[in-house]
Amino acid sequence: MLQARFTLRCLPLFLSAGFACAEDVPSFDADPVIVTATRVASPRSSLSSDTTVITAKELQQAGSQSLGQVLSRVPGVEFARTGGLGQPASLYLRGANGNQTLVLLDGQRLAPGADGSSAFDTIPVSLIDRIEIVRGSASGLYGADAVGGVVQIFTKSGKGAPAGSVSVDAGSDRTFGGSANVGGVVGDTRFSVSVDAHNSDGFNLTKPTSMYYEADRDGWQQRSSSASLSHYFGDNVEVGVRGSYVDTKADYDGGAYDQDPLSHRTQSTGAAYANVKVNDWWQSNFLAGIGRDRYVTESSYPSNTATTQQQFQWTNILKSGVGQWLIGAEYLRESLDSTTEYDQTTRYNSSVQAGWQNDFGPHHLQANVRYDDNSQFGGKTTGGVGYAWRFVEGWQLFANAGTSFHVPSFVDLYYPSWPGFAPASNPNLQPEEGKSVDGGVRWQNGVWKMDATAFYNRIENLITLDANYTPQNVNAARIRGLTLNGNGALGAFELGANVTWQDPENEDTDKQLARRAKVYGGATIAQTIGDWRWNANWQAAGKRYDDQANTKPLAGYGKLDLGLDYQIAKQWRAGAQLLNAFDRDYELAEGYNTGGRMWFVNLQYNGA
Repeated sequence: MLQARFTLRCLPLFLSAGFACAEDVPSFDADPVIVTATRVASPRSSLSSDTTVITAKELQQAGSQSLGQVLSRVPGVEFARTGGLGQPASLYLRGANGNQTLVLLDGQRLAPGADGSSAFDTIPVSLIDRIEIVRGSASGLYGADAVGGVVQIFTKSGKGAPAGSVSVDAGSDRTFGGSANVGGVVGDTRFSVSVDAHNSDGFNLTKPTSMYYEADRDGWQQRSSSASLSHYFGDNVEVGVRGSYVDTKADYDGGAYDQDPLSHRTQSTGAAYANVKVNDWWQSNFLAGIGRDRYVTESSYPSNTATTQQQFQWTNILKSGVGQWLIGAEYLRESLDSTTEYDQTTRYNSSVQAGWQNDFGPHHLQANVRYDDNSQFGGKTTGGVGYAWRFVEGWQLFANAGTSFHVPSFVDLYYPSWPGFAPASNPNLQPEEGKSVDGGVRWQNGVWKMDATAFYNRIENLITLDANYTPQNVNAARIRGLTLNGNGALGAFELGANVTWQDPENEDTDKQLARRAKVYGGATIAQTIGDWRWNANWQAAGKRYDDQANTKPLAGYGKLDLGLDYQIAKQWRAGAQLLNAFDRDYELAEGYNTGGRMWFVNLQYNGA
């Protein structure tokens, strides 16, 4: 009975990857379990998908100050932000646009702003337990917006005996803050509560060359929390609730047009769910959730806009003698409430999907198909297939193909125009549509892991601004590339490196897509000596452009981040980070600063 209860409690993350699996299939050591790649928890080695998992331990060791900084170190990922924390940020997954990557928070879509972008970078790292990244088209699993891939963020949940943790930190620009968490399992109940609060004077976001330049610091403050509670009724049913709240206030620069403006963004999610093991071969999961993103500007041009998403999901995992099946249905209602008058403020999306995966000795096959019925754009069918072959111990070949789409935002479709000016929106826009393929080889020998992945993604009906700044479906994007990635240990040293070569271009103009380099990557080295641990992380990117016409170049750069930790006692740890150690002056967006050399120190207590 104890073993059965343990298995049930791990069921949401450790469902079996395949029903029929030969005993002589070569295995990989330290094999992480991934949920996002197929919506069924599966060992990474059994999948064809190109994935990365960032664990809680890796998040702690990274010492990163923001989620964007964490993700920027992942192979195949580029990150850009117009200044410091709280400012607009974009994630470019395999060269796709920032709004062409789907961001999930505990299985829910992160509610986007009216412009379609998700404010993922404001989620504090202290609330996060794990991150999964899937590169490649995934609309066949998740519907709209998964053109470049999917990033799923899992907040902390209760594990083991109840315990608490506390962290305080300080650093450059008079940055102060702290976080705390308490959670665990009591009988058949699991719970977790996390809070985070930070303030900073910030740095000047803009350079004197910017039309928005103001000679001042742009400070920010943030208050955040997350909580979860679930209970097991016997060995077959788990029912729970969870939610999160992030409140971010940030100054920004408006130049002579708008003196000392302030942005205030609040993001909230809430969900109730039930995981039911109907019998030995049928697992049924239900989720009802709501997400909200409110963005307010206090300035000469005040605004107040909120996007709300209501989501309902029903997912069934069925085991059979010919593989494992996924059958599900979803409903999404998206609404807009704004002081700006839009012609339409509500849309709906209903979908059904099916998936299958199985192992045949050393061979693995996976396939999925999904049909979305959108109240604005009608029906759309997408899908994907994947194949992996572990042809010898430690070696695996893999290949994937899929289709995807991205729906225009409320701003693209309905933003009102000023009298006498060209239209600022276009209600006749159609969804962008993508087709992608990738393939490569993986190798693992003990602690060493390496992989090489070639990828191709063509996106039609690309939405760009014409000469009058009106959005149009006039272009296509073509992104071709190769990513090399490896990590392992050499004696006491932990090593890692990745590099991506890509050609992200507008197929119609042959211009390089904005804010994307043709080569980028990074390298890490770390060493533990007794109670001390140090690490160094180098990141570099080649030349980019800040505009689609390629008239505003952004020079290539390289920067070094350093970290040092000391284990004071079993439950106490102190750390220090020196970011951009050589004080390199570089830009992620034209006319915006990146902070220069910055230092941070922290003290942590972990009762677990």
